[in-house]
Amino acid sequence: MKQKNAPGVIGLMVMASGRSSRFPGNKLLQDLNGKTVIENTLSGLNTIDALDPVVLTRYPEVESLAQKSGVPCLLHSYTDKSDTIRLGFDYGKGRNWEACIFLQGDQPLVSGASIQTMIDTFRKNPDCICRLSFHGQMGAPVLFPKQYFSDLCAVEGNRGGHELLQTKKTLAVEAASSLELFDIDTKEDLLKLQEFESACLTSSK
Repeated sequence: MKQKNAPGVIGLMVMASGRSSRFPGNKLLQDLNGKTVIENTLSGLNTIDALDPVVLTRYPEVESLAQKSGVPCLLHSYTDKSDTIRLGFDYGKGRNWEACIFLQGDQPLVSGASIQTMIDTFRKNPDCICRLSFHGQMGAPVLFPKQYFSDLCAVEGNRGGHELLQTKKTLAVEAASSLELFDIDTKEDLLKLQEFESACLTSSK
């Protein structure tokens, strides 16, 4: 087992608390290539060196799937994103996080390779925010160096780190595909990813 509290650890918060207001039901529990959306998102996180992931959710079903995937989970009842972020950083205290990545639970196609590239880019530019992008389009996940943790904890409401992204130096990390930046908001979004995954499986046979 990797030593998660060793120097140089990168925290990763999987934000899985959204209420899916535009989706009929909980989008994180929907099927995508034989696994739920959240299981696809979590796939491979434990294999990335020096990564310390944690899932933040209000859903017991997501908590169970996180445990099944071997990823720690914090079950909460907060309404605002800012409270959830503070909960995540409270968890990270004493774990020697030198940066933290925010990954949306409904981004099932973000690859471990892209997360590793974000970490490598940060290692070479330790004062910069790193953001996954594709051909100039900025998206998520986003990596924040430790120097911005207090700013993120001071945010109120549901704004997250948007103000920091507008005012601080941010480096784009190129994804292998535009679909890595794709998040699921609607049933149509899920169908698009299901069709993509089906096509990939067919072409690989």
